[in-house]
Amino acid sequence: MRGKHPALTALNARKQLLVAESELNRAEFGRDWNRLREGTNELAQEVRSIGSLASVGAALFASGSALRRLLPFKRNGHSSSWMGTLINGARAGISIWLALRPRVR
Repeated sequence: MRGKHPALTALNARKQLLVAESELNRAEFGRDWNRLREGTNELAQEVRSIGSLASVGAALFASGSALRRLLPFKRNGHSSSWMGTLINGARAGISIWLALRPRVR
């Protein structure tokens, strides 16, 4: 066997094992990365839905507040004039419109 080199030395075998291990690690990292991204997307959707619910709640609160201003209650023993009712109605309409209009992204 003098003068012949073996086809696979210990160093080459070690190198091939390290390359194979590296490929396995890359594939596992890719799977983990995809799972993490999917989880992040699901979390973002949940946050958006909670934000939507909060937005609707705020809109309902603003609408109730605006309607309360619109109704002609006697305040301090005085009833409001038609001009005051008109102005309060305009304020209520603007508040409701601003609360319920679609948001520009």
